[in-house]
Amino acid sequence: MYESGALDFPSWLEKLRLAGDWLRRQEFLNRALSRHGLIYGGSLRGLEQVATPEDLYRVYAAGKGATHWGEKYPGYARLLPRIARDYPHSAIIVIWRDPEEIMRSIRKAGEVAPYFHRRGMLGRVLGYHEKMLRDTTTLAQAGHQILQLDYDQLVDQPVETMRQVCAFIGVDYAPRMTSLQGADFTTVFESPIHDHLRGGVIVRQPSHPPLSPTLTAKLARFRNRTLRLRGLAPRGAEEPSAVELLRLRIAGGCWDAVDGTMRVLFEFLPLAWLESYRALKVLFLAGNTATVPASAGMRAGRLSVIFVSYGILALNAWVKFLKPNLMFMPLALLSCMGLALAIDRRSGIVAAGIAALTIPLVEGLADPDHASLVVLVWNALMRFIVLAVFVFLLDAARSNVARPQPT
Repeated sequence: MYESGALDFPSWLEKLRLAGDWLRRQEFLNRALSRHGLIYGGSLRGLEQVATPEDLYRVYAAGKGATHWGEKYPGYARLLPRIARDYPHSAIIVIWRDPEEIMRSIRKAGEVAPYFHRRGMLGRVLGYHEKMLRDTTTLAQAGHQILQLDYDQLVDQPVETMRQVCAFIGVDYAPRMTSLQGADFTTVFESPIHDHLRGGVIVRQPSHPPLSPTLTAKLARFRNRTLRLRGLAPRGAEEPSAVELLRLRIAGGCWDAVDGTMRVLFEFLPLAWLESYRALKVLFLAGNTATVPASAGMRAGRLSVIFVSYGILALNAWVKFLKPNLMFMPLALLSCMGLALAIDRRSGIVAAGIAALTIPLVEGLADPDHASLVVLVWNALMRFIVLAVFVFLLDAARSNVARPQPT
């Protein structure tokens, strides 16, 4: 299966998880069931006998007429001992990639996918990389079946590499294993990140965004450590210090705990809450924040909107100073609306921030009852939340109207 992550769950809560509607939640989490053709239209019909992740893998394998089942999932990098314990006869294939290439790829993916733009990606990458390095060595010494490959080797020499993989797991090699022509991509997420796969050719992608010299040097130190511990390079090149390794392990452990907590919440919180959360997240993050290139006439019109909008804010502040007990929120809403619709979301948010700060200050100057710092902060925060949500909703509506409709 392709990145279902069905095993990626805290083991001490696994029994409680499997006693609930875990299949429905697995589909909600990453569409694993529909992507693999196991359900259609959201119905779980046909999966009544699936009680564990292993059952899910076996059902998918049976549908493909396969003799082996398994999964490709980056998150299993931190679960190798558990997988080896629960499946002692399994074969584990570890693909090593240069940490610098990984971070470049993540930065590139983060341009189109918010998932890769999260905080802590460096700590996750290096933390999981370091844990995989330790666990791979331990499991190999214990005699577990582990095949270690290099990403460059897989991309540059696919035929030789796949022959090695086939020999390792005991299946016959077939030429179609190394061709993307006619491949089934239905299990792969629909995202610009994977558009190159659908070109049908195994090829390296253009260089990703450059990294800072400091980050490049840090990643080089971890690369040197990995190569030495894998026996591919002698000692001598600069490696991370003991303090740097300790900080990394603490950071990696913390981000692992954060991810595990989020996964637990997705499993046990009411599904209606999660659906509402996702809908709001999509609404607020998917808005079109780009400014459309403007002609001279459009630029003049936008300048007029800016002038009028901030004039309204000034009027709002003046009237609030004269009549502090009257509500003039519609004036601030009107100002933010003009900027969000005529220019972009960022302009509307800036206006929201200015209104949220200035109006409470003016109100405090005019009315001693509102002069308390606590009251000022509270009023500013509440105004900003209301105005910002209003701007996000307007921007989302504008994006939906501008999006081409299916014919």
